[in-house]
Amino acid sequence: RNIGMKNEFACSDSLKSKTTRLKGLEVFSGSGGFTYGILSSNVVDMKWAIEYDTETARSYQINYPECFVIKQEANMFLEKIIQNQNGNSNIPKKNEVDFILCSPPCQGFSLLNRFKDTEYSSLQNSLIFTSLSYFDFFRPKYFLIENVRNLATYENGSITQSILRFLLDCGYQCSFAVLQAGNFGVPQNRRRFFIWAAAPGVKLPNFPEP
Repeated sequence: RNIGMKNEFACSDSLKSKTTRLKGLEVFSGSGGFTYGILSSNVVDMKWAIEYDTETARSYQINYPECFVIKQEANMFLEKIIQNQNGNSNIPKKNEVDFILCSPPCQGFSLLNRFKDTEYSSLQNSLIFTSLSYFDFFRPKYFLIENVRNLATYENGSITQSILRFLLDCGYQCSFAVLQAGNFGVPQNRRRFFIWAAAPGVKLPNFPEP
């Protein structure tokens, strides 16, 4: 409730404790805008971030020097993670990740893209399911996907339905919403689509109120 007024999440002191913070992995991290919001909650420590673009990955590392940034294509790195569970200590292990944050490329879903039917846009759209592959391997306590508003209704909502069905079949709790950034202190008219998932036995977070 206090996001807009205090620029912080209203969360319990126990969650803010350093010892209980969740270990986070961000896929398609960009330069860390979404990370900034998540870290403002004082609930998550972002330990790993994956970003394919060299300059963007460098920006992320400058912004968050304590995070281990992987400059690699997400599908290739997932293969390396699976093969390296007893090797490199910098690569996250199966039971180490508590929180996965994903902002897959949105070009193919965006209403502003005049070339949504191209092969490139189809490839970008498929990265939504790369996000689910990370979820399926790590099975974290919490999983959060963010994308453009149009993902909610793209192809009559079939992609969103597939995501939710998969998460529910895995036994996770789910919720989704379209939120307006302007309602939370950002001077923009910017609507984004979010899907939350929480593992059995943990509380599914509520979306913040404007």
